[in-house]
Amino acid sequence: MNPTLQNLLNILSIAAGAVADTASGKVSDAGEIAEYILRIANASIGAYEAQTGKPIDPGLLKPEAPIA
Repeated sequence: MNPTLQNLLNILSIAAGAVADTASGKVSDAGEIAEYILRIANASIGAYEAQTGKPIDPGLLKPEAPIA
């Protein structure tokens, strides 16, 4: 399977699991939801690095607006 497609399907699988677990009531608190978000973020970082062959520059990651 194409590695890019495999990475995308992995990210979608994590997201679908988060939706299913939330809808069924299996996941209900913010900590559990945050774990899913972190898994999606880590899978996305891995996909970027696999695609480009370079690590993400953390200096480029900034919020659009300050979080109050």
